[in-house]
Amino acid sequence: MGTGILPVTSTFTATPLKAALQTALEQPAIPPDVNFFLYSQMNEFMLRPTQFADGAIGALVLLRVEDWLRDAVRSEAPNPALEAKMRQRLVSRSEDFVSQLSVLADSVPQVWAMVCPSNGWIATRHKFQALCRTYSNVVTARIRKLPITVLNCPPFLFNGECDDHSTDRLGQMPYTQAAFDQFGEYLASEIKRTLRQTNSAAGLRTSDSAQFASYLAGLNVQVKLSRPEGPDRAHVARMLRTIASFSLTGEKPFLQDDEIERMLADNDCLLVSVSDRLADYGPTGFVLFQTAGTDLVIESMAFSCVVLGKQVEHAVISAIGDYAFRRGFSRLVFRFTAAGRNQPMKDFLETIAVRQPDESYAADLASLQNRLVTVAPSPGAWVVSLNADLQPGLAPQSV
Repeated sequence: MGTGILPVTSTFTATPLKAALQTALEQPAIPPDVNFFLYSQMNEFMLRPTQFADGAIGALVLLRVEDWLRDAVRSEAPNPALEAKMRQRLVSRSEDFVSQLSVLADSVPQVWAMVCPSNGWIATRHKFQALCRTYSNVVTARIRKLPITVLNCPPFLFNGECDDHSTDRLGQMPYTQAAFDQFGEYLASEIKRTLRQTNSAAGLRTSDSAQFASYLAGLNVQVKLSRPEGPDRAHVARMLRTIASFSLTGEKPFLQDDEIERMLADNDCLLVSVSDRLADYGPTGFVLFQTAGTDLVIESMAFSCVVLGKQVEHAVISAIGDYAFRRGFSRLVFRFTAAGRNQPMKDFLETIAVRQPDESYAADLASLQNRLVTVAPSPGAWVVSLNADLQPGLAPQSV
């Protein structure tokens, strides 16, 4: 196989595969360095692999269709009426996935992809197994037309004995460790069996940034910022509790309702809703902020993984930064707290802001827009609407 990097990206937590996968690839080959990406990074990785894994010999992509429904229904009670809405979601996510996988196939020497069965906590709780099976078959048929290696799912993943609904519910980790070990060995054997011997890390193309920018330019991302009123406040509560990776503070599953109400009372709040040409994703993020002198301080902020890779974070910060600058603020301050799984948020902040002694990040509003133009893959490939009722009253406090 040769040396290099084998990135693994998946819609679920796949890191328990690493030991078995790496060990099995060693025999008799010289193994690549197997790197895993968070499921929240999947979209962006497939569209810009050289940014994340320069020198890759290829990429392994693992899809479980039910993970596309998780953010929409994890806090919902089972309801047969949800199926029609989830069907629409699967249609749009399937289109998006095939497009992104096509870009990845043009950017790395070889892609291995597998569609895993949807027998996990979400599919079982909401009785979506048949729906997910249909779209698993649809996606498999479509990606077989791409220049990639589609791996057949091993039979042992279908029998239900491998599933662990407890770890799936808590950490999007669908299988027992024993099953992950068996799965890792199977994947290694299939990768070695199907490896194209002409592969080399030098074959990695460097055009993926341009492809990603072109993809975003045609995505027609629409971002709406509004005050959460009435039932919309429940969306903020859900995201405060559940969003782990692209969050200033990480998930807080044990937040009580009264604590959330105090947070909403003590801070101004913007609910972030997103749509594009593929789908309307609805409420997918929030920003809680307050003033401190001439600083606009963002106390909490999070975005769902369903919209990551679409520049939503750039669009939101651009709009808030412009809004604050025109009202006389000098800085945006982000109250970041490391929380285990929120490294992606830290990575983003380090592209637009400067770390402070108290671990927060601060961005100079006079230069923020220029900075965003530099770091955004396709600057301005978004439209943001900011509700008019947010405009009165917000001004810097005197110091």
